[in-house]
Amino acid sequence: MASKKDYRVPLRSQDLNVYILDISYFSGKLEAYLKYKGIDFKRIELQWDDWATTIAEKTGLMQVPVIHDTVADVWLRDTTPIIELFEADEGLSKIATGVLPDCPVQRFVSRLLEDFADEWMWRPALYYRWGFKTDRDLYARRFCVDFLTNAYKGLVPEFIAKDSIIRRQVNDYIYMDGIRDEATKANTEQLYLDVLDILQMHFEKHQYVLGSQPTMADFGIFASMFRHFSLDPTPAKIMRQRGPAVYEWVARMWNVKNQGPGSPRVSAPDGDIPDTLYPLFDIISDQYLPYLNANAVAFKNNKTKFDFTVGDACYKFNVVPYRVWCREKLQDHFNDMSSDDQNAVRIFLEKRNCFKELFSDGIIRSNKDHNGADPPFCREKNYNLMEKVKMYTGGTPWHESQESLPNSFFMVCTVVCLILGLIFFGLGMLLELTD
Repeated sequence: MASKKDYRVPLRSQDLNVYILDISYFSGKLEAYLKYKGIDFKRIELQWDDWATTIAEKTGLMQVPVIHDTVADVWLRDTTPIIELFEADEGLSKIATGVLPDCPVQRFVSRLLEDFADEWMWRPALYYRWGFKTDRDLYARRFCVDFLTNAYKGLVPEFIAKDSIIRRQVNDYIYMDGIRDEATKANTEQLYLDVLDILQMHFEKHQYVLGSQPTMADFGIFASMFRHFSLDPTPAKIMRQRGPAVYEWVARMWNVKNQGPGSPRVSAPDGDIPDTLYPLFDIISDQYLPYLNANAVAFKNNKTKFDFTVGDACYKFNVVPYRVWCREKLQDHFNDMSSDDQNAVRIFLEKRNCFKELFSDGIIRSNKDHNGADPPFCREKNYNLMEKVKMYTGGTPWHESQESLPNSFFMVCTVVCLILGLIFFGLGMLLELTD
């Protein structure tokens, strides 16, 4: 298995196969990064049978995006470790602008903003897609056409397939993510509006998050703003009316050209960031970092659920081991700095009320083995059919739900849909024979 020390990013044309879903949150993030770095790759849109065979077996997971380096025969997953790996590559750094600033404060902030955007904006992004009829009907249809065509092969009527998809997505990404009443719905909607308003004011003055070139923070924020908020009907309408500068930034990110080797240019002086972003750190310090801490403490205490309050909304969240790891990595990035750099970062974070929240309750290790491989690397694993069905209905072991009953219920629903599909198929054949 390759390691971070000996892996080299292939720079020849289309040595990388990138498996994506065109509607995927993180697929858009990775595509934008690779495009910006000038890496020529082969774009492969997955069908269910690819996911259930090649991807599951080669990576041990059923998630996208993943990269297959066809030269080294290495598989890579998880966008943040992939970007970190590529940024450390000497060959790539000689031809492409980096996305991590030289200034330790701006470098750490770039990572913190990326993590916040990846994990905390996930809930409103999925809520808007599956919580509103216009949006969920559209994406259930796209899911059938783009992803499940080869799986059903005409055996299951589309209306049954769409209903199964909607039930699964609403359960996994709304109900199971704590959105269970009007207060949590309103709070989730307000999170999108607040972040959109902050970014609107920021992008009226700045081209990118930290300055005149993209950083890691841009690609993290881009994940939700591109494939979800700027494209899904309900949040896209809000963005066009309330955040046109954000809408413009999304297009700019998709088209930005790399300027050659060097570090990204940041508009603020060393040790600081644009002050238009300060309100975003109020959300990070009041909501996201306390959430990461509560999730980690619950994990440490062997709990599967915990209550978390934001304003008037009380969420009942599942413990997510992956986010324990996210918090751990942020703490490790800080602890790996020199004492002078740590002091500079600490001064900035304390001004923004983030330092205490990040290190509250100390370092809690996730002890996550990532299927026996250190991200972004993967280890092969064989799954039987029922394991694959469980992964489809309840999530992969990477982000799997903590509640077994709803997952079992939706496994049964999937099997019932297949049986009904066979019945409809048989009736159709019988009618043809009797005509």
